[in-house]
Amino acid sequence: RRGRLRWRALRDLGVATLLEIRLETGHLHQIRASFAHVGHPVAGDRLYGPPAAEDPTGAPRQMLHAARVKVDDVEASSPDPPDFEAVRSRLRP
Repeated sequence: RRGRLRWRALRDLGVATLLEIRLETGHLHQIRASFAHVGHPVAGDRLYGPPAAEDPTGAPRQMLHAARVKVDDVEASSPDPPDFEAVRSRLRP
């Protein structure tokens, strides 16, 4: 299925890049499948990315986090979870 998303790079982390992604459609696995398709799987993604032993990020899980969600006039935000921040800090060049 075709999906639409917009993204921008926020920070180069050496073996990974921190991105901001805005979804325009909401298909299952859209972010994961889209980035894996172009050769840049989500860090820690064992389905679309490399096995744990070959993942250069060492991420213990998929490093996806919805920092902000907005649907119509309802909006919510959440700080980065500790394990997400730990991976990001460890990779920071």
